[in-house]
Amino acid sequence: MRRLLYGGTFDPVHAGHIAIALAAGRATGAERVSLVPASVSPHKLATVASAEDRLAMCRLAAAEHPTIDVLDIEVRRGGRSYTFDTISELLAGPFRGDQVMLLLGQDALIDLPKWHRARELAALVPIAVAPRPGAAAPDWDALTAAIGAEAVTGIRGRVLRLPTSPVSATAVRERRAQGRSIRCWVPDAVADYIEANGLYVVPSR
Repeated sequence: MRRLLYGGTFDPVHAGHIAIALAAGRATGAERVSLVPASVSPHKLATVASAEDRLAMCRLAAAEHPTIDVLDIEVRRGGRSYTFDTISELLAGPFRGDQVMLLLGQDALIDLPKWHRARELAALVPIAVAPRPGAAAPDWDALTAAIGAEAVTGIRGRVLRLPTSPVSATAVRERRAQGRSIRCWVPDAVADYIEANGLYVVPSR
């Protein structure tokens, strides 16, 4: 099985996330794209929705697409979610023998030198990159120093040409807090969940 792992806070998962997952799956030849919502991200401020709510919304969004699934490994583990730990556990267990690739947004790639065991992570699985509107260009010299020239060469060859989306989780939360519709910004099932559970009605800080 060729698998593509796509992690993040997904606070909330939105139409842009799903579009990237589908397009990146096609571009990399993945048979399955797995959304991996973090319990607690080491790289971002506290999330607005709980890990359980974010996991539930990812499952609702993925239900419409047979090539997308959702892994609860980081939510179940709790605490800070380190990608190296997650992939190591998957490769030693349920994904043993599978071809696994990690998908990072361009903004996440820039921060990769600061990640937990970044060099070992880059040696563990190949990394593909999804463009992000407005993101700075990667500092390839800093990345080379952090993870090695061989890994960087591989990443540079896997910067995907994907359609970009103006939708962001921050914009979705802001629209919701302002009482504006988020339909078409998130899958309908996710919009229904947000409404039913009263999420994002207070502006995030």
